[in-house]
Formats: sequence, structure tokens, C-alpha cells
Amino acid sequence: MNNFSFTVSSEATASVHDDGVVILHLGNGRFYTCNGTGARIWLAIEQRLSLEAIAQESAAPMKLP
Repeated sequence: MNNFSFTVSSEATASVHDDGVVILHLGNGRFYTCNGTGARIWLAIEQRLSLEAIAQESAAPMKLP
């Protein structure tokens, strides 16, 4: 599981807000929403953090851009 990684689809675009994140998948035209925790995970994936770093980031006090 050490080599496990996530990437953001090139067909996805996201908008992070205080309450979470809204994701638009351009390929299928669907919107997805996530709460603040989901936004933190999305931002960590965008930064290409490791699974362990994402878990640590999710457990830390919240700080959105």
C-alpha cells in the first residue's frame, strides 16, 4: 500500500469553498459536492500527497485556502 496514489482526473475541475468543494466532471457533465473534510482530501490529492500524508492532513485542524 506504500505505492498507492491518487490523481485528479483531467476531466474534473473543482471550486473549494468554506463549506466544502464542488467538483464538475466535464466528461459526464455531473456535479459532485463534498463537505470540508472532502475539500481537504481533494486539495491534498491536487498537491499529489501520499496516502499517509492525506490521512495526516485529514486529521489536522482544518485550514482551507
